[in-house]
Amino acid sequence: MSWEVRSMKSKTSLFSPGLSRNILSRFWPLWLIYLGVLLVQLPVTVSGYLAQGVSALYTMDRILQLSVNVAGYAMIASVLSVMAAFSYLYSKRSCSLINSLPIRRETAFVTACLTGLLPLLLAEALTWLISLGIFAGSETARPEYLNSWLLIALLSTLASYGFALFCAMLTGHILALPALFLTLNAAVYVLETLVQTMLRTLVYGYASGSASISWLSPLLYISDALRVIADPAAGGQETEYILLGINSLAVYAVVGVLFIVPALLLYRRRKMERVGDVVAIKALEPVFKYCASVYAALGLGALLAETTDNALGSGLLGSAMLALLLVLGAALGYYAAEMLLEKSLRVFRSRMRGLLIVWAVLLLGVAAAVFDLTGYEKRVPETDDIESVVIINDGRVTDDAESIELTREIHQTAIDNRERNRQANNQGVIYIGYNLKDGSSINRTYYVDRSREWIESGNSEYALCRELYMLPQNKELMMKTGEIKAENIVFCEIQQLLDMSDEFALSYEQLRLSPQQAEELYTQCILPDTQDSMLGTRWFYMDEKAYETRSDTSLYIHSDSGYGPEYGPYVFSVDITLDAERTIAWLEDNLGIEVKPYLEVRPEVLEDLEYY
Repeated sequence: MSWEVRSMKSKTSLFSPGLSRNILSRFWPLWLIYLGVLLVQLPVTVSGYLAQGVSALYTMDRILQLSVNVAGYAMIASVLSVMAAFSYLYSKRSCSLINSLPIRRETAFVTACLTGLLPLLLAEALTWLISLGIFAGSETARPEYLNSWLLIALLSTLASYGFALFCAMLTGHILALPALFLTLNAAVYVLETLVQTMLRTLVYGYASGSASISWLSPLLYISDALRVIADPAAGGQETEYILLGINSLAVYAVVGVLFIVPALLLYRRRKMERVGDVVAIKALEPVFKYCASVYAALGLGALLAETTDNALGSGLLGSAMLALLLVLGAALGYYAAEMLLEKSLRVFRSRMRGLLIVWAVLLLGVAAAVFDLTGYEKRVPETDDIESVVIINDGRVTDDAESIELTREIHQTAIDNRERNRQANNQGVIYIGYNLKDGSSINRTYYVDRSREWIESGNSEYALCRELYMLPQNKELMMKTGEIKAENIVFCEIQQLLDMSDEFALSYEQLRLSPQQAEELYTQCILPDTQDSMLGTRWFYMDEKAYETRSDTSLYIHSDSGYGPEYGPYVFSVDITLDAERTIAWLEDNLGIEVKPYLEVRPEVLEDLEYY
């Protein structure tokens, strides 16, 4: 390997043309390949769509999807470009040679940084310009969509390159750079996920929500935020697509550029002789060991907790087993990190102070969760503090006082039944949610005993949940949906059970209704019968009492959700009950349908009611 730097001037400069030419001469195929990938990704692909004569709507969607996809290409190219431009940091010979040149460290850093970055941006700009030229005047591949592609490509490159550059300063091993980049991009999300998995095992009723700090894991956050949806404001006449997540990506791009500053500071103080070391900054070695230890402990504990389900047992015994796994995992991670740092397998005689600290933190965390030192498991909010509740397992919100009190009773019952629920063989899940007056919320998830014997004993949460569903105000609330009008209905059908004497026969018969018939049936029969009969009752669990009220006929109305075709239609469904007089009369008068009791057609359903 030879480094040639010409025309070196004595005056101070932040850019060395000679060093830049050297980097370009050695790694130009990388950036040329990137340009080729982009040309195939955008103009060649879009030309293929146009040649096939696909619709303008489909092409519009595809170009925006290509804009989303280019973020991934830009990320990969950015990491490879940093590896190429700063490859001399990972070779003792090259590192010694670059330090022998009559240039300052700042000059070497800025030169390599710009030499690696500018070809990426140039490749993206050239691809955009070529695409504009090819599709000039096209009514399908419009410039605004090509502009979106360019914007995503540039922002993704800036965000990824700056962070990859920062990672490059942390390690002395070239293969550790991409691994470090991916790890740090997902570290916070993975940590939160592992912690939530552990809490679900240790804390009774723990409800794990979405990752609240997932934005600290840019790679995963952007992969979710950057997407194409149908524009809700398009009015339904002609679908338009919009690209979401650009603002978030712009923030990451700014942060990525800012990361160049700490990267430069680390470069200035970096000990170049640490070529080949996994961690190039001496002060960060303890951090590396602690992080490896904690992640290994939580990873092993979460893995076994998920795969063994309740096999570890419940209560103190199960918690003790899990704590033992955490201790084992922490030791494995700690000594594995030590081996990487020391480049030796003989590390078990090293000082254990760091490992003891990790063990102490983990065990204290387990103790706090098991003994409920925070009061999480026992907390039931006071009635005066509750603004509204989420109807259990339904999702609709109500501020009805009776529903609030019944929800609190269900919550307290779940707390009182803790030991039985944890040991139950047949478990059902209930989700409890409160919206408090101070703007906060409380959510719990309980896996409860749903055996027939326990429910019929009158001590179960399921029986109380049925009472909540049977409240007239909640029954009416759960039956209400978006406006079901003829112009919004995609299709409607009646399904009626058939006799199963022939095992090869269809299980039910379908009859299609017109949108006008569906609107009439819903407004003139379904809604009034909801108030006057058992129609619309959701039993929460089906038993003999519930089946005795049900007929063999069900109604399904598929209406436009209003959120675009990718969300699909909204489906309103209801099982017709035997006392729904208006509905049954309409079906007989207009469709000639004879409604029968469910148990008359399916009497065998009562033979298998061990649990609900």
